[in-house]
Amino acid sequence: MPKIEHFLDAVPMTQGPKFHWFGYYDKFPWDITGRYLLSLEIDFMDRVPVPGDVAGIGMIDLQDGNKWIALAETEAFNWQQSTHLQWMPTAPDREIIYNHLAGGRSASTFPGSIPPARGTGTTT
Repeated sequence: MPKIEHFLDAVPMTQGPKFHWFGYYDKFPWDITGRYLLSLEIDFMDRVPVPGDVAGIGMIDLQDGNKWIALAETEAFNWQQSTHLQWMPTAPDREIIYNHLAGGRSASTFPGSIPPARGTGTTT
């Protein structure tokens, strides 16, 4: 078997003070255009999430200085699986789905096209 000697640089997509991650091996964080990267945002990374913790859901604009675009919030997340955040296979350039809590029960949210007119969401 030939030895592969091609390496890629690891480049951070976000900077503090908040922490960003995308979870689960079977989900793809990039939209179909390769411009937007889905992510969760949180204030801590040194403990297990507890009831009441809220994670921000957003996307990183890789063509605009890695700008964070806030889309929503959720209390239904963990470190390994995040919130099962993903692009919808039927519209992988504009629609997402993720888990949240509704009345103390786990549910999925499909907010439709995000954000309206792409890029008009809150940014930090």
